[in-house]
Amino acid sequence: MKSIRRAKAVELARLSEVILLVIARLGLQALLYHAGFQAFTADDFGRTVVAAIWAQKPFAQWCAVWLPFPMYMYGVALRFIWELVWVPRAIGIVFGIAAILLMYQLSEALFDEHRIGLVGAILLAINPVHIWLSSTPLTETVHIALVLAFLLCLVLYSKSKNHVFLYLGAFSLAIANGFRFDAWIVSGLFSLYIVGEGTVRVLRQDRYTRQAPLLPVAAIIPWVFPIVWLTGCCIETGNPLFSPAWTLSYNKTWYGSARDFSAYLDTFLGIDPCLPILAPLSLVTCLIRYRSSRSVKWYVVMAVIPLAIFVCLMGGQIEPPANNTRYFALYAFILYPSVAYLLSSAVGRITRSQLVEIVLLTIVVLVIVVTQVHATFQFVNDPAADGLEVGKRIRALRAEHPELSQRPVLVELSYWQYLAVHVGANDISLLIYDRELDLEHRQTVSLFLSDLGAIRNCLALYNVSYIAVKSPEIKEVIERELGMLSSEEVNHFSFYRVPDMMRDDVGDGLCPLAMTPSLQSGD
Repeated sequence: MKSIRRAKAVELARLSEVILLVIARLGLQALLYHAGFQAFTADDFGRTVVAAIWAQKPFAQWCAVWLPFPMYMYGVALRFIWELVWVPRAIGIVFGIAAILLMYQLSEALFDEHRIGLVGAILLAINPVHIWLSSTPLTETVHIALVLAFLLCLVLYSKSKNHVFLYLGAFSLAIANGFRFDAWIVSGLFSLYIVGEGTVRVLRQDRYTRQAPLLPVAAIIPWVFPIVWLTGCCIETGNPLFSPAWTLSYNKTWYGSARDFSAYLDTFLGIDPCLPILAPLSLVTCLIRYRSSRSVKWYVVMAVIPLAIFVCLMGGQIEPPANNTRYFALYAFILYPSVAYLLSSAVGRITRSQLVEIVLLTIVVLVIVVTQVHATFQFVNDPAADGLEVGKRIRALRAEHPELSQRPVLVELSYWQYLAVHVGANDISLLIYDRELDLEHRQTVSLFLSDLGAIRNCLALYNVSYIAVKSPEIKEVIERELGMLSSEEVNHFSFYRVPDMMRDDVGDGLCPLAMTPSLQSGD
């Protein structure tokens, strides 16, 4: 009876540790928002805008630059609660917490030790990049959680041969494949693993041979969506690889064709300064110490091979640091279970006293925590985030003047701040740009500078309430030619209240500006 009570007390204590970790992580994110964090990249806003468009008129997407599952997920949530700033962020926070819990379970399952599980969860919970990504509506946070769920299921299957875990892992990958192409790499290795295991079973005629026919089904499940997607792109564009081809063309256009593999090492140092040193050592140590463990071997394979394939596919392509950080974080975080094992085992070799061992490990972890928490608040908002406060001011003006809530605002098109303006305004239909959206060249000229008569027609036709612009040349035209004065300025955007008399000032020409432009993101 005492042993049962003792076991329950231990489980309760362990659960309390994990709960406290989650609470601490949520507190960190709250402090991060309070410190002014808004966006990691422009895609933070692009994902939200695309989902908001879908939410207004849902449709099935079979081919595009981006995979559709994020659009569906955020879009469904927005159909219930139309709040463009916080609903997508809340989803990111939830998946971030899920990833921490899965990291704990994975690390513990791999090495059968609660302490390693807790250290692995702490390393992820206090990683600055994971905190930033989990505070945005980007796809990386969801991908990380789903891949960790897959790895956990793979480990549990390797230990128990319970096919329930195998299918749960396959379904995790099936969902991940609709969020990021990176999951397709993992799915390929998983399918090879399943085919190899089935072949070995048949050849050895072991006691699991009768279940071998079930394995091909698990190997196929992750590929249902990719096959549909490739077929859709082939039908719509003639190129089944349209998505990566478009991305490659975009990168060459805006980032050039230069190659620099050393930037990848710098990226890992930025994600976690300890990883470039500890990760290789920890993986080798795991293979040596657990050379008879299939689950550890497959964990190492899944941690190393997808990363190597991704590096080869990237080919040293130079991109903005934030982009590289997002991409490589997916692979860096998978290394934390092995790093947690290395830290725990290294401290255990220093002393035979369990108390001293716990104290030393706690000190090591606290040093990492302090360093990483400090780095968390050294964030740099993406320049596109400047548009968020502009949008929030539009929302506030409409709240202050309800009679203006259904009148559009004409906004100067600024890449990629226009996306953030929509999110901040909580609006995707009552904002008009001053020029045509041109993602390919970004060279269109404002109508304020090229055709003032057309602008007058647009102001009258759409009954525009405010104009918000930031270019000095456009401000000068508005004040000199239209006789308007700025009422306030937000992040260099000046606001001009459009007089009611402008609605009757329609000339003979037409307005070339669309009320509901095609909103996209190319970051």
